[in-house]
Amino acid sequence: MRPYSLLSAFLLGGAVLITQPTELVAREERGPLEGSEVNQIAKASTILLEGQNPGSGVVVGQEGSTYYVLTAQHVVATEDEYAIVTPDGQTYPLDYGAIQKIPDVDLAIVPFTSGKAYSVAKLGNSDDVTEGDRIFIAGWPAAGRAIPHIYQLTSGEVSGISRRPIAGGYGLVYTNVTRAGMSGGPVFNSSGQVIGIHGLAEGRQVVLPGYDGDSSVIKAGFNLGIPINTFVRLAQQTRLAPAAGSSSTAPVASPSPVPTRPTPLPTASLTETTPLTQVIQAPVLPAKKPSRVAFVQPPRLLKATTSDRIARNLGATYSLVIDLPATAAAPLQQVDLILKQGVQYPRFKAKGIAAYEGSKRRGPKLPLGLIVNDPPSRTVTIAFDPPVQPGRQFTLAVRPVRNPSVGTYLFEVRGFPEGEVKDSTYLGLARLDFVRSSPGK
Repeated sequence: MRPYSLLSAFLLGGAVLITQPTELVAREERGPLEGSEVNQIAKASTILLEGQNPGSGVVVGQEGSTYYVLTAQHVVATEDEYAIVTPDGQTYPLDYGAIQKIPDVDLAIVPFTSGKAYSVAKLGNSDDVTEGDRIFIAGWPAAGRAIPHIYQLTSGEVSGISRRPIAGGYGLVYTNVTRAGMSGGPVFNSSGQVIGIHGLAEGRQVVLPGYDGDSSVIKAGFNLGIPINTFVRLAQQTRLAPAAGSSSTAPVASPSPVPTRPTPLPTASLTETTPLTQVIQAPVLPAKKPSRVAFVQPPRLLKATTSDRIARNLGATYSLVIDLPATAAAPLQQVDLILKQGVQYPRFKAKGIAAYEGSKRRGPKLPLGLIVNDPPSRTVTIAFDPPVQPGRQFTLAVRPVRNPSVGTYLFEVRGFPEGEVKDSTYLGLARLDFVRSSPGK
């Protein structure tokens, strides 16, 4: 199958028949499902993606004997030997060249072929999700020393929604407990529909200021997902040639199969230039045609300082003064701090990050939105809510648990203007030097 036509293969025309078991559809019509009923739907369509860093995914489309899995792009970011393990325990090797990464968002389509029948998940409308809604996340946590990969479903609630997604398309914030290996797994609503793809959690700290949830949830932090409508709207904007036919691939037998309800193989033919969304059971969404947003005159990093230069000391604060000129022509939505040089990524306190108009000592606090500390990518993301308007100068105050070891540390500072489709802008390079307290120490 040609790689360029993968997305079309499950998003084109009447080629795909996507069904739900009759009794489950009836349950959806009567109202919210029980957790066990959502689990039945999730378990039949959630797959394991094996690789050096295993992840999860969900079957969202089918064309003949080819199935299409939606997952987080970072799960398949590097070329490797990947395999899909389906709900019945079968293993299907993947061709890395056939994986289609969706631009501008942390999503990817992974195809596999099989003569067997697998269930296809139904997509919901993530625009209808609100704070307090009960949701479920399905996935395959990474195996431990004594415990193999075991499918898990966790329940929680939506704790926040970012109407202006942070980098990667993330915008759903929830309290579900997740573990390494569940990245790329589906987020289900109480009707058994996929309303998001889980992504940011493992090794990351997410803070939502002002959330009055359970104290144990606050200590555990939050998780982030990409709203499914982000994917659906991208599909609305894309038309591709129909996929070439492909033959079934024989699976590699695996033990302990999980029962699944079959989905009939489709017989309809593909047509060219058909909107991609016609082959997924998703609600019709109003088309969005956001223009690419950029600063006319970009913000600038004026200076970066630390209150304590002694390596490994506690209690330091790193201050970054940023100027957003009146001629910027766009509000500042988000700032990313990315460690580019330094032997040790500082353990930042996401709850200790603040912003002040003018200087820290004299100016009032600026309200913040999502704060994400992501050690794997050596990045701290700070979103402003509301965005900072042009013509203002402000100070970001970032606190680590302790200073890193001796050396020079360079942080690239990037800014994002307000808007759904955002181009980041280089603001400057923050240099912080840390030294020993004495020659003998």
